[in-house]
Amino acid sequence: MQEVKTMTKPWLNYWPEGVPQTIDYGTRSLPAIVLENCKRWPDKTAIIYYGCEISYQELGNAMKRFAAWLQNNGVQRGDRVAIYMENTPHFVITYHAILAAGAVAVCLNPMFKETELEYHLNDSGAETLITLAGLFPIYKSVKGKTKVKRVVVGKIADYLPENPVLPPHPSMLNEPEVPENVHLFQDILTFEKELDPVALDIKKELALLQYTSGTTGNPKGAMITHRSLLVNIIGSKYWWKIEPGEVFLAVLPFFHVTGMLHCMCQPLYSGGTMILFTRYDTESVIRAIEMYKVTFWSSIATMNIAVLNFPDVRKYDLTSLKSVKSGGAKIPLETLQAFSELTGVYLIEGYGLSETISQITGNPPHRPKTGSVGIPVSDVDIKIVDQADPSIELPAGEVGELIVTGPQVMKGYWNRPEETKKSFYNEYLLTGDLAYMDEEGYFYISGRKKELIKASGYSVFPAEVENYLYMHPAIAECCVYGVPHSYRGEEICAAVVLKDEYNNQVTAEDIIAWAKEHMSAYKYPRIVEIRDSLPKNASGKILRRLLTDTAKKV
Repeated sequence: MQEVKTMTKPWLNYWPEGVPQTIDYGTRSLPAIVLENCKRWPDKTAIIYYGCEISYQELGNAMKRFAAWLQNNGVQRGDRVAIYMENTPHFVITYHAILAAGAVAVCLNPMFKETELEYHLNDSGAETLITLAGLFPIYKSVKGKTKVKRVVVGKIADYLPENPVLPPHPSMLNEPEVPENVHLFQDILTFEKELDPVALDIKKELALLQYTSGTTGNPKGAMITHRSLLVNIIGSKYWWKIEPGEVFLAVLPFFHVTGMLHCMCQPLYSGGTMILFTRYDTESVIRAIEMYKVTFWSSIATMNIAVLNFPDVRKYDLTSLKSVKSGGAKIPLETLQAFSELTGVYLIEGYGLSETISQITGNPPHRPKTGSVGIPVSDVDIKIVDQADPSIELPAGEVGELIVTGPQVMKGYWNRPEETKKSFYNEYLLTGDLAYMDEEGYFYISGRKKELIKASGYSVFPAEVENYLYMHPAIAECCVYGVPHSYRGEEICAAVVLKDEYNNQVTAEDIIAWAKEHMSAYKYPRIVEIRDSLPKNASGKILRRLLTDTAKKV
Protein backbone atom coordinates (compact mmCIF):
# COMPACT_ATOMS: atom_id res chain seq x y z
CA MET A 1 0.00 0.00 0.00
CA GLN A 2 1.44 3.36 -1.03
CA GLU A 3 1.65 6.27 1.36
CA VAL A 4 -0.09 9.56 0.70
CA LYS A 5 2.62 11.91 -0.49
CA THR A 6 2.91 15.15 1.45
CA MET A 7 2.79 18.41 -0.50
CA THR A 8 3.51 21.93 0.71
CA LYS A 9 1.19 23.63 3.20
CA PRO A 10 0.67 27.15 1.85
CA TRP A 11 -1.99 27.86 4.48
CA LEU A 12 0.77 28.31 7.04
CA ASN A 13 1.47 31.69 5.42
CA TYR A 14 -1.92 32.87 6.71
CA TRP A 15 -1.89 31.21 10.12
CA PRO A 16 -3.67 33.30 12.79
CA GLU A 17 -1.29 35.13 15.08
CA GLY A 18 -1.13 33.67 18.59
CA VAL A 19 -2.65 30.31 17.60
CA PRO A 20 -0.28 27.35 18.14
CA GLN A 21 -0.04 24.91 15.25
CA THR A 22 0.31 22.10 17.78
CA ILE A 23 -1.49 22.12 21.13
CA ASP A 24 -0.94 20.23 24.38
CA TYR A 25 -4.45 19.04 25.25
CA GLY A 26 -3.51 17.74 28.69
CA THR A 27 -4.95 14.68 30.43
CA ARG A 28 -8.04 16.05 32.19
CA SER A 29 -11.54 15.30 30.93
CA LEU A 30 -14.07 17.98 30.01
CA PRO A 31 -16.30 17.42 33.09
CA ALA A 32 -13.25 17.65 35.36
CA ILE A 33 -12.36 21.01 33.81
CA VAL A 34 -15.95 22.27 34.02
CA LEU A 35 -16.17 21.33 37.71
CA GLU A 36 -12.89 23.13 38.39
CA ASN A 37 -14.48 26.21 36.83
CA CYS A 38 -17.49 25.72 39.10
CA LYS A 39 -15.17 25.96 42.10
CA ARG A 40 -13.21 28.88 40.62
CA TRP A 41 -16.26 31.01 39.79
CA PRO A 42 -19.09 29.71 42.02
CA ASP A 43 -21.17 32.88 41.80
CA LYS A 44 -20.73 33.51 38.08
CA THR A 45 -23.77 32.83 35.90
CA ALA A 46 -23.28 29.74 33.74
CA ILE A 47 -26.70 29.59 32.06
CA ILE A 48 -29.50 32.08 31.44
CA TYR A 49 -32.69 30.35 30.31
CA TYR A 50 -35.46 32.83 29.45
CA GLY A 51 -34.48 34.76 32.56
CA CYS A 52 -33.75 31.80 34.86
CA GLU A 53 -30.12 32.12 35.97
CA ILE A 54 -28.04 29.11 37.02
CA SER A 55 -24.71 29.78 38.69
CA TYR A 56 -21.58 27.71 38.19
CA GLN A 57 -21.92 26.41 41.75
CA GLU A 58 -25.50 25.28 41.12
CA LEU A 59 -24.45 23.66 37.86
CA GLY A 60 -21.56 21.82 39.52
CA ASN A 61 -23.73 20.50 42.34
CA ALA A 62 -26.35 19.26 39.87
CA MET A 63 -23.69 17.55 37.72
CA LYS A 64 -22.15 15.70 40.65
CA ARG A 65 -25.48 14.55 42.07
CA PHE A 66 -26.73 13.34 38.71
CA ALA A 67 -23.44 11.51 38.08
CA ALA A 68 -23.70 9.86 41.52
CA TRP A 69 -27.30 8.83 40.82
CA LEU A 70 -26.30 7.23 37.52
CA GLN A 71 -23.55 5.24 39.20
CA ASN A 72 -25.82 4.29 42.10
CA ASN A 73 -28.45 3.00 39.66
CA GLY A 74 -26.20 0.62 37.80
CA VAL A 75 -24.71 2.78 35.05
CA GLN A 76 -21.16 1.56 34.65
CA ARG A 77 -18.10 2.88 32.90
CA GLY A 78 -18.58 2.64 29.12
CA ASP A 79 -22.38 2.20 29.28
CA ARG A 80 -24.31 4.25 26.75
CA VAL A 81 -26.81 6.78 28.10
CA ALA A 82 -29.21 8.38 25.61
CA ILE A 83 -30.24 12.04 25.82
CA TYR A 84 -33.47 12.61 23.91
CA MET A 85 -34.46 16.20 24.52
CA GLU A 86 -34.40 19.73 23.21
CA ASN A 87 -32.03 22.44 24.42
CA THR A 88 -32.78 22.94 28.11
CA PRO A 89 -30.71 23.14 31.31
CA HIS A 90 -31.52 19.42 31.77
CA PHE A 91 -29.46 18.63 28.68
CA VAL A 92 -26.42 20.58 29.89
CA ILE A 93 -26.47 18.92 33.32
CA THR A 94 -27.05 15.36 32.14
CA TYR A 95 -24.51 15.53 29.31
CA HIS A 96 -21.65 16.52 31.60
CA ALA A 97 -22.82 14.17 34.37
CA ILE A 98 -22.78 11.21 31.99
CA LEU A 99 -19.20 11.99 31.01
CA ALA A 100 -18.23 12.57 34.65
CA ALA A 101 -19.54 9.08 35.53
CA GLY A 102 -17.40 7.51 32.79
CA ALA A 103 -20.43 6.58 30.68
CA VAL A 104 -20.92 7.38 26.98
CA ALA A 105 -23.42 10.05 25.89
CA VAL A 106 -25.68 9.32 22.92
CA CYS A 107 -27.34 12.59 21.93
CA LEU A 108 -30.50 11.99 19.90
CA ASN A 109 -32.44 14.33 17.66
CA PRO A 110 -35.61 15.49 19.49
CA MET A 111 -37.38 15.49 16.13
CA PHE A 112 -37.06 11.70 15.91
CA LYS A 113 -40.27 9.75 15.47
CA GLU A 114 -40.86 6.22 16.76
CA THR A 115 -38.90 4.25 14.15
CA GLU A 116 -35.90 6.58 14.28
CA LEU A 117 -35.79 6.56 18.07
CA GLU A 118 -36.06 2.76 18.19
CA TYR A 119 -33.20 2.39 15.70
CA HIS A 120 -30.79 4.66 17.60
CA LEU A 121 -31.58 3.19 21.03
CA ASN A 122 -31.04 -0.35 19.77
CA ASP A 123 -27.97 0.42 17.67
CA SER A 124 -26.26 2.15 20.59
CA GLY A 125 -27.42 -0.42 23.14
CA ALA A 126 -28.49 2.33 25.53
CA GLU A 127 -30.14 1.07 28.74
CA THR A 128 -30.75 4.53 30.20
CA LEU A 129 -32.83 7.28 28.58
CA ILE A 130 -33.13 10.89 29.69
CA THR A 131 -35.97 12.84 28.08
CA LEU A 132 -38.66 15.48 28.50
CA ALA A 133 -42.34 14.99 29.27
CA GLY A 134 -43.35 16.18 25.81
CA LEU A 135 -41.19 13.52 24.12
CA PHE A 136 -41.95 10.63 26.46
CA PRO A 137 -45.01 9.43 24.48
CA ILE A 138 -42.79 8.74 21.47
CA TYR A 139 -40.50 6.57 23.59
CA LYS A 140 -43.48 4.88 25.23
CA SER A 141 -44.71 3.61 21.85
CA VAL A 142 -41.41 1.73 21.27
CA LYS A 143 -40.59 0.91 24.88
CA GLY A 144 -41.00 -2.85 24.49
CA LYS A 145 -38.72 -2.92 21.45
CA THR A 146 -35.63 -1.48 23.17
CA LYS A 147 -33.16 -2.45 25.89
CA VAL A 148 -33.90 0.62 28.01
CA LYS A 149 -34.15 -0.23 31.73
CA ARG A 150 -34.42 3.20 33.34
CA VAL A 151 -35.97 6.47 32.18
CA VAL A 152 -35.48 9.96 33.59
CA VAL A 153 -38.07 12.59 32.67
CA GLY A 154 -37.88 16.34 33.16
CA LYS A 155 -40.17 19.22 32.27
CA ILE A 156 -39.37 22.50 30.58
CA ALA A 157 -41.33 24.06 33.45
CA ASP A 158 -38.58 22.89 35.84
CA TYR A 159 -36.50 25.87 34.69
CA LEU A 160 -38.84 28.17 32.76
CA PRO A 161 -39.64 31.25 34.88
CA GLU A 162 -43.25 32.24 35.56
CA ASN A 163 -42.51 35.55 33.87
CA PRO A 164 -39.92 34.83 31.16
CA VAL A 165 -37.64 37.70 30.22
CA LEU A 166 -37.81 36.60 26.58
CA PRO A 167 -40.96 35.03 25.12
CA PRO A 168 -40.78 31.22 24.88
CA HIS A 169 -42.34 29.43 21.94
CA PRO A 170 -46.05 28.73 22.70
CA SER A 171 -45.47 24.97 22.36
CA MET A 172 -43.18 25.12 25.39
CA LEU A 173 -46.09 26.11 27.63
CA ASN A 174 -48.32 23.10 27.03
CA GLU A 175 -46.38 20.17 28.43
CA PRO A 176 -48.12 16.93 29.37
CA GLU A 177 -47.86 15.64 32.91
CA VAL A 178 -44.86 13.49 33.80
CA PRO A 179 -45.84 9.82 33.55
CA GLU A 180 -45.72 7.39 36.45
CA ASN A 181 -43.03 4.74 36.93
CA VAL A 182 -40.21 7.00 35.75
CA HIS A 183 -37.46 8.86 37.60
CA LEU A 184 -38.14 12.58 37.97
CA PHE A 185 -35.25 14.82 36.97
CA GLN A 186 -35.81 17.26 39.81
CA ASP A 187 -35.82 14.43 42.38
CA ILE A 188 -32.41 13.28 41.16
CA LEU A 189 -30.96 16.72 41.86
CA THR A 190 -31.75 16.14 45.56
CA PHE A 191 -29.79 12.86 45.60
CA GLU A 192 -27.81 12.67 48.84
CA LYS A 193 -24.50 11.75 47.19
CA GLU A 194 -22.15 13.61 44.88
CA LEU A 195 -19.64 12.05 42.49
CA ASP A 196 -16.43 13.72 41.39
CA PRO A 197 -15.40 12.83 37.80
CA VAL A 198 -13.94 9.35 37.51
CA ALA A 199 -10.32 9.09 36.38
CA LEU A 200 -10.25 8.52 32.63
CA ASP A 201 -7.74 7.69 29.93
CA ILE A 202 -8.95 10.47 27.66
CA LYS A 203 -7.10 9.13 24.61
CA LYS A 204 -8.76 5.72 24.74
CA GLU A 205 -12.11 5.95 26.53
CA LEU A 206 -15.24 7.02 24.71
CA ALA A 207 -17.17 10.16 25.59
CA LEU A 208 -19.73 10.04 22.78
CA LEU A 209 -21.42 7.96 20.16
CA GLN A 210 -22.13 10.75 17.70
CA TYR A 211 -24.51 9.56 15.02
CA THR A 212 -24.13 10.73 11.45
CA SER A 213 -27.01 12.75 10.05
CA GLY A 214 -28.19 9.89 7.87
CA THR A 215 -28.17 11.89 4.64
CA THR A 216 -26.88 8.71 2.97
CA GLY A 217 -28.06 5.36 4.35
CA ASN A 218 -28.61 4.39 7.98
CA PRO A 219 -26.95 6.62 10.58
CA LYS A 220 -23.74 5.25 12.11
CA GLY A 221 -22.35 6.00 15.55
CA ALA A 222 -18.97 7.71 15.36
CA MET A 223 -16.87 6.73 18.39
CA ILE A 224 -15.50 9.95 19.91
CA THR A 225 -12.98 9.82 22.74
CA HIS A 226 -12.75 12.31 25.59
CA ARG A 227 -9.57 13.71 24.03
CA SER A 228 -11.15 14.11 20.59
CA LEU A 229 -14.01 16.02 22.20
CA LEU A 230 -11.58 18.35 23.97
CA VAL A 231 -9.41 18.94 20.90
CA ASN A 232 -11.93 21.09 19.08
CA ILE A 233 -13.11 22.85 22.24
CA ILE A 234 -9.56 23.86 23.15
CA GLY A 235 -8.59 24.53 19.54
CA SER A 236 -11.51 26.91 18.94
CA LYS A 237 -10.71 28.75 22.18
CA TYR A 238 -7.28 29.59 20.72
CA TRP A 239 -8.60 30.23 17.19
CA TRP A 240 -11.23 32.74 18.32
CA LYS A 241 -9.25 34.12 21.29
CA ILE A 242 -12.06 33.30 23.72
CA GLU A 243 -11.61 34.68 27.24
CA PRO A 244 -13.48 34.03 30.51
CA GLY A 245 -16.57 36.20 30.66
CA GLU A 246 -17.65 35.82 27.03
CA VAL A 247 -21.39 35.56 26.39
CA PHE A 248 -22.51 32.82 24.00
CA LEU A 249 -25.83 32.57 22.19
CA ALA A 250 -26.87 28.90 22.47
CA VAL A 251 -29.62 28.27 19.95
CA LEU A 252 -28.20 25.54 17.69
CA PRO A 253 -29.36 22.05 18.77
CA PHE A 254 -27.06 20.43 21.32
CA PHE A 255 -27.48 16.94 19.86
CA HIS A 256 -25.57 18.14 16.78
CA VAL A 257 -21.78 18.58 16.90
CA THR A 258 -21.71 22.33 16.19
CA GLY A 259 -24.25 23.24 18.85
CA MET A 260 -22.77 20.72 21.27
CA LEU A 261 -19.22 22.03 21.10
CA HIS A 262 -19.56 25.71 20.37
CA CYS A 263 -22.82 26.57 22.13
CA MET A 264 -22.84 24.18 25.13
CA CYS A 265 -19.32 22.92 25.89
CA GLN A 266 -17.20 25.94 24.96
CA PRO A 267 -18.93 28.41 27.32
CA LEU A 268 -18.45 26.11 30.33
CA TYR A 269 -14.88 25.17 29.37
CA SER A 270 -13.82 28.79 29.00
CA GLY A 271 -15.78 30.24 31.92
CA GLY A 272 -18.42 32.06 29.91
CA THR A 273 -22.18 32.42 30.06
CA MET A 274 -24.61 30.74 27.67
CA ILE A 275 -27.89 32.39 26.74
CA LEU A 276 -29.93 29.25 26.19
CA PHE A 277 -32.93 28.85 23.89
CA THR A 278 -35.09 25.77 23.43
CA ARG A 279 -36.51 26.96 20.11
CA TYR A 280 -35.17 29.46 17.61
CA ASP A 281 -37.15 32.69 17.37
CA THR A 282 -35.68 35.59 15.40
CA GLU A 283 -37.04 38.39 17.57
CA SER A 284 -35.95 36.71 20.81
CA VAL A 285 -32.46 36.11 19.40
CA ILE A 286 -32.09 39.76 18.34
CA ARG A 287 -33.35 41.00 21.71
CA ALA A 288 -31.03 38.60 23.56
CA ILE A 289 -27.95 39.82 21.67
CA GLU A 290 -28.73 43.40 22.68
CA MET A 291 -29.92 42.61 26.24
CA TYR A 292 -27.06 40.34 27.28
CA LYS A 293 -24.31 41.83 25.07
CA VAL A 294 -23.68 38.52 23.33
CA THR A 295 -20.13 38.21 21.99
CA PHE A 296 -20.11 34.78 20.27
CA TRP A 297 -22.78 33.19 18.12
CA SER A 298 -22.53 29.88 16.25
CA SER A 299 -25.34 29.90 13.72
CA ILE A 300 -26.58 28.63 10.38
CA ALA A 301 -27.20 30.58 7.19
CA THR A 302 -30.99 30.51 7.50
CA MET A 303 -30.76 32.20 10.92
CA ASN A 304 -28.47 34.91 9.55
CA ILE A 305 -30.87 35.59 6.69
CA ALA A 306 -33.84 35.68 9.09
CA VAL A 307 -32.09 38.31 11.23
CA LEU A 308 -31.37 40.46 8.19
CA ASN A 309 -34.99 40.21 7.04
CA PHE A 310 -36.49 40.96 10.47
CA PRO A 311 -38.56 44.19 10.45
CA ASP A 312 -36.83 47.12 12.15
CA VAL A 313 -33.73 45.04 12.89
CA ARG A 314 -31.65 48.21 12.73
CA LYS A 315 -33.38 49.49 15.87
CA TYR A 316 -31.38 46.94 17.84
CA ASP A 317 -27.74 47.22 18.85
CA LEU A 318 -25.96 44.04 17.74
CA THR A 319 -22.43 45.45 17.84
CA SER A 320 -21.44 43.50 20.98
CA LEU A 321 -20.82 40.52 18.67
CA LYS A 322 -17.15 39.67 18.24
CA SER A 323 -17.59 36.57 16.13
CA VAL A 324 -20.40 34.86 14.25
CA LYS A 325 -19.73 31.45 12.74
CA SER A 326 -22.15 30.17 10.13
CA GLY A 327 -22.80 26.92 8.31
CA GLY A 328 -25.47 24.46 7.21
CA ALA A 329 -25.85 25.97 3.76
CA LYS A 330 -24.01 28.15 1.27
CA ILE A 331 -24.00 31.81 2.31
CA PRO A 332 -24.82 34.21 -0.55
CA LEU A 333 -22.33 37.06 -0.97
CA GLU A 334 -25.03 39.69 -0.46
CA THR A 335 -25.87 38.08 2.91
CA LEU A 336 -22.23 38.25 4.00
CA GLN A 337 -22.02 41.91 3.07
CA ALA A 338 -25.34 42.88 4.63
CA PHE A 339 -24.63 41.03 7.88
CA SER A 340 -21.22 42.68 8.19
CA GLU A 341 -22.80 46.10 7.63
CA LEU A 342 -25.45 45.41 10.30
CA THR A 343 -23.26 43.93 13.04
CA GLY A 344 -19.71 44.95 12.25
CA VAL A 345 -18.56 41.31 12.07
CA TYR A 346 -17.97 39.05 9.09
CA LEU A 347 -19.76 35.71 8.93
CA ILE A 348 -17.05 33.06 9.16
CA GLU A 349 -17.45 29.66 7.51
CA GLY A 350 -15.74 26.42 8.46
CA TYR A 351 -16.05 22.70 7.80
CA GLY A 352 -16.36 19.58 9.92
CA LEU A 353 -18.15 16.27 10.29
CA SER A 354 -19.77 14.15 12.96
CA GLU A 355 -16.75 11.87 12.55
CA THR A 356 -14.42 14.72 13.52
CA ILE A 357 -16.71 16.15 16.23
CA SER A 358 -17.01 19.52 14.46
CA GLN A 359 -14.37 21.63 12.77
CA ILE A 360 -11.28 20.54 10.88
CA THR A 361 -11.02 23.79 8.92
CA GLY A 362 -11.85 27.38 9.70
CA ASN A 363 -11.34 30.72 8.05
CA PRO A 364 -8.58 32.73 9.73
CA PRO A 365 -10.45 35.50 11.58
CA HIS A 366 -8.02 38.11 10.25
CA ARG A 367 -8.23 36.93 6.62
CA PRO A 368 -11.44 35.06 5.70
CA LYS A 369 -12.25 34.22 2.11
CA THR A 370 -15.76 34.33 0.72
CA GLY A 371 -16.93 30.89 -0.37
CA SER A 372 -14.06 29.09 1.34
CA VAL A 373 -14.27 26.89 4.43
CA GLY A 374 -10.83 28.13 5.38
CA ILE A 375 -7.60 26.38 6.30
CA PRO A 376 -6.81 23.34 8.49
CA VAL A 377 -6.93 24.08 12.22
CA SER A 378 -4.29 23.11 14.79
CA ASP A 379 -2.86 19.57 14.55
CA VAL A 380 -4.90 18.80 11.41
CA ASP A 381 -3.53 17.69 8.06
CA ILE A 382 -5.79 17.70 5.02
CA LYS A 383 -5.17 16.50 1.49
CA ILE A 384 -7.12 16.46 -1.74
CA VAL A 385 -6.63 13.11 -3.42
CA ASP A 386 -7.73 11.27 -6.54
CA GLN A 387 -11.22 9.83 -6.08
CA ALA A 388 -10.17 6.41 -7.34
CA ASP A 389 -6.68 6.27 -5.78
CA PRO A 390 -6.15 8.10 -2.46
CA SER A 391 -2.36 7.61 -2.74
CA ILE A 392 -2.33 10.30 -5.44
CA GLU A 393 -2.46 13.81 -4.01
CA LEU A 394 -3.82 16.42 -6.39
CA PRO A 395 -2.33 19.89 -6.97
CA ALA A 396 -4.05 23.16 -6.13
CA GLY A 397 -7.14 23.86 -8.20
CA GLU A 398 -8.04 20.24 -8.93
CA VAL A 399 -11.17 18.70 -7.40
CA GLY A 400 -10.78 15.43 -5.55
CA GLU A 401 -11.78 13.75 -2.29
CA LEU A 402 -10.89 15.53 0.92
CA ILE A 403 -9.11 13.30 3.44
CA VAL A 404 -8.07 14.31 6.94
CA THR A 405 -6.00 13.17 9.87
CA GLY A 406 -5.87 14.72 13.32
CA PRO A 407 -6.55 14.07 17.00
CA GLN A 408 -10.28 14.86 16.67
CA VAL A 409 -10.91 12.10 14.10
CA MET A 410 -13.14 9.30 15.41
CA LYS A 411 -11.86 5.88 16.44
CA GLY A 412 -14.31 4.28 14.02
CA TYR A 413 -17.98 3.40 13.69
CA TRP A 414 -19.75 1.66 16.57
CA ASN A 415 -20.04 -2.10 15.91
CA ARG A 416 -19.16 -1.62 12.22
CA PRO A 417 -15.56 -2.81 11.69
CA GLU A 418 -15.96 -3.27 7.95
CA GLU A 419 -17.38 0.20 7.41
CA THR A 420 -14.65 1.60 9.64
CA LYS A 421 -11.99 -0.08 7.52
CA LYS A 422 -13.49 1.32 4.31
CA SER A 423 -13.57 4.82 5.79
CA PHE A 424 -9.81 5.11 6.34
CA TYR A 425 -6.77 5.18 4.11
CA ASN A 426 -3.83 4.63 6.45
CA GLU A 427 -4.46 7.19 9.22
CA TYR A 428 -6.55 9.45 6.98
CA LEU A 429 -10.34 9.57 7.20
CA LEU A 430 -11.98 9.44 3.78
CA THR A 431 -14.66 12.10 4.15
CA GLY A 432 -16.55 11.40 0.92
CA ASP A 433 -16.59 15.15 0.29
CA LEU A 434 -15.25 16.60 -2.94
CA ALA A 435 -13.15 19.72 -2.56
CA TYR A 436 -10.22 21.66 -3.92
CA MET A 437 -7.47 23.84 -2.49
CA ASP A 438 -6.47 27.18 -3.97
CA GLU A 439 -2.88 28.40 -4.33
CA GLU A 440 -2.94 29.99 -0.87
CA GLY A 441 -4.06 26.79 0.86
CA TYR A 442 -7.73 27.68 1.41
CA PHE A 443 -10.22 24.86 0.88
CA TYR A 444 -13.53 24.88 -0.99
CA ILE A 445 -16.21 22.19 -0.80
CA SER A 446 -17.62 21.11 -4.16
CA GLY A 447 -20.12 18.51 -2.92
CA ARG A 448 -20.44 14.90 -1.88
CA LYS A 449 -18.61 12.21 -3.82
CA LYS A 450 -21.87 10.30 -4.26
CA GLU A 451 -23.67 13.48 -5.34
CA LEU A 452 -21.52 14.05 -8.40
CA ILE A 453 -23.77 14.40 -11.46
CA LYS A 454 -22.70 12.80 -14.73
CA ALA A 455 -24.47 14.65 -17.57
CA SER A 456 -23.55 13.61 -21.14
CA GLY A 457 -20.19 12.41 -19.86
CA TYR A 458 -19.38 15.66 -18.05
CA SER A 459 -18.82 15.82 -14.31
CA VAL A 460 -21.05 18.44 -12.71
CA PHE A 461 -20.65 19.42 -9.06
CA PRO A 462 -23.98 20.47 -7.48
CA ALA A 463 -22.31 23.03 -5.22
CA GLU A 464 -20.76 24.81 -8.19
CA VAL A 465 -24.13 25.14 -9.95
CA GLU A 466 -25.67 26.34 -6.67
CA ASN A 467 -23.00 29.04 -6.39
CA TYR A 468 -24.07 30.38 -9.76
CA LEU A 469 -27.76 30.19 -8.92
CA TYR A 470 -27.24 32.22 -5.76
CA MET A 471 -26.15 35.08 -8.02
CA HIS A 472 -29.74 35.29 -9.29
CA PRO A 473 -31.42 38.15 -7.39
CA ALA A 474 -34.67 36.20 -6.81
CA ILE A 475 -33.22 33.04 -5.26
CA ALA A 476 -33.13 32.72 -1.46
CA GLU A 477 -32.20 29.02 -1.27
CA CYS A 478 -31.44 26.31 -3.80
CA CYS A 479 -30.41 22.68 -4.08
CA VAL A 480 -29.08 21.04 -7.25
CA TYR A 481 -29.31 17.29 -7.88
CA GLY A 482 -29.29 14.76 -10.69
CA VAL A 483 -32.39 13.25 -12.29
CA PRO A 484 -32.07 10.01 -14.31
CA HIS A 485 -32.22 10.75 -18.05
CA SER A 486 -32.64 8.23 -20.85
CA TYR A 487 -30.15 9.98 -23.16
CA ARG A 488 -27.86 12.23 -21.11
CA GLY A 489 -27.48 9.74 -18.25
CA GLU A 490 -28.47 12.37 -15.72
CA GLU A 491 -30.25 15.68 -16.10
CA ILE A 492 -29.50 18.60 -13.82
CA CYS A 493 -32.41 19.73 -11.67
CA ALA A 494 -32.63 22.64 -9.24
CA ALA A 495 -35.15 23.06 -6.44
CA VAL A 496 -35.31 26.74 -5.47
CA VAL A 497 -37.01 28.92 -2.88
CA LEU A 498 -37.68 32.48 -3.96
CA LYS A 499 -37.25 35.58 -1.85
CA ASP A 500 -40.60 36.88 -0.64
CA GLU A 501 -40.64 39.89 -2.92
CA TYR A 502 -40.19 37.69 -6.00
CA ASN A 503 -43.00 35.21 -5.30
CA ASN A 504 -45.32 34.98 -8.32
CA GLN A 505 -42.98 37.35 -10.15
CA VAL A 506 -40.33 34.90 -11.38
CA THR A 507 -41.06 31.58 -13.08
CA ALA A 508 -39.06 28.37 -13.43
CA GLU A 509 -38.64 29.17 -17.12
CA ASP A 510 -37.15 32.57 -16.22
CA ILE A 511 -34.53 30.92 -14.00
CA ILE A 512 -33.66 28.31 -16.62
CA ALA A 513 -33.19 31.04 -19.24
CA TRP A 514 -31.00 33.03 -16.85
CA ALA A 515 -28.93 29.95 -15.97
CA LYS A 516 -28.41 29.15 -19.67
CA GLU A 517 -26.86 32.59 -20.14
CA HIS A 518 -24.55 32.27 -17.12
CA MET A 519 -23.36 28.65 -17.24
CA SER A 520 -21.82 26.19 -19.66
CA ALA A 521 -24.24 24.24 -21.84
CA TYR A 522 -23.62 20.96 -20.00
CA LYS A 523 -23.91 22.57 -16.57
CA TYR A 524 -27.04 24.69 -16.35
CA PRO A 525 -30.22 23.10 -14.90
CA ARG A 526 -32.79 22.07 -17.52
CA ILE A 527 -35.37 21.48 -14.79
CA VAL A 528 -36.21 24.03 -12.10
CA GLU A 529 -38.79 23.42 -9.40
CA ILE A 530 -39.97 26.38 -7.33
CA ARG A 531 -40.79 25.32 -3.75
CA ASP A 532 -41.97 26.98 -0.56
CA SER A 533 -39.14 25.29 1.36
CA LEU A 534 -36.36 22.72 1.03
CA PRO A 535 -36.08 19.56 3.15
CA LYS A 536 -33.53 19.97 5.94
CA ASN A 537 -32.28 18.08 8.94
CA ALA A 538 -32.34 19.59 12.43
CA SER A 539 -28.92 21.20 11.96
CA GLY A 540 -30.14 23.15 8.93
CA LYS A 541 -28.39 21.04 6.31
CA ILE A 542 -30.37 20.63 3.10
CA LEU A 543 -31.21 16.97 2.52
CA ARG A 544 -30.30 16.57 -1.12
CA ARG A 545 -30.95 12.83 -0.87
CA LEU A 546 -34.66 13.37 -0.24
CA LEU A 547 -34.92 15.34 -3.46
CA THR A 548 -32.86 12.78 -5.37
CA ASP A 549 -34.84 9.81 -4.04
CA THR A 550 -38.15 11.29 -5.24
CA ALA A 551 -36.84 12.42 -8.63
CA LYS A 552 -38.45 10.81 -11.67
CA LYS A 553 -36.63 9.71 -14.79
CA VAL A 554 -36.94 12.12 -17.74
